[in-house]
Amino acid sequence: KTFGSRLDCAPARARSPHRMARTALAYFLLLPACSLACTRILFNRGNSSLPVLAARTMDWDHPFDDYLLVVPRGVTMDGGLGAKTSKTWTSKYGSVVSSVNGWLSTLVSSHTGKAFDFLKDGGVDGVNEAGLAAHALYLEETQYATVKDKPVGVTYMRWVRYLLDNCATVKEAVKAMH
Repeated sequence: KTFGSRLDCAPARARSPHRMARTALAYFLLLPACSLACTRILFNRGNSSLPVLAARTMDWDHPFDDYLLVVPRGVTMDGGLGAKTSKTWTSKYGSVVSSVNGWLSTLVSSHTGKAFDFLKDGGVDGVNEAGLAAHALYLEETQYATVKDKPVGVTYMRWVRYLLDNCATVKEAVKAMH
């Protein structure tokens, strides 16, 4: 085809706005009503001057009563696994963290048998003063292995805080996870 002419990539009836709307509606109706999962979208242009953008969904059938927490540097933390098996640290970086602690603080930890800590547990998204961002995702179908010899560690309810408190870069965060 020549420049400026219409490209016939699909039959004319497939391009109809009504047909596209019906097709989109059919796909939408096939989606599950509740997936019990999270989705993250990341827009990263590599070395360009554009910022990295991240967005997420929390596709659940109930609200989490999220709170936005401002966490200063110098806060003493532990891994939330109990006195014998929790990693301990003092935050090097301040951060702003979105936390599901409104909902979580009504529950009890399977690790300690105690109520979750409103200020320490439940960080699911955040960014620290060095610019590192962390996002926890959850998938209902995930199966975790049972650990017999409990190593010193950090529970998933404090994982985002651990990374934001201790790491300035992705490289440091990857190293901290090993």
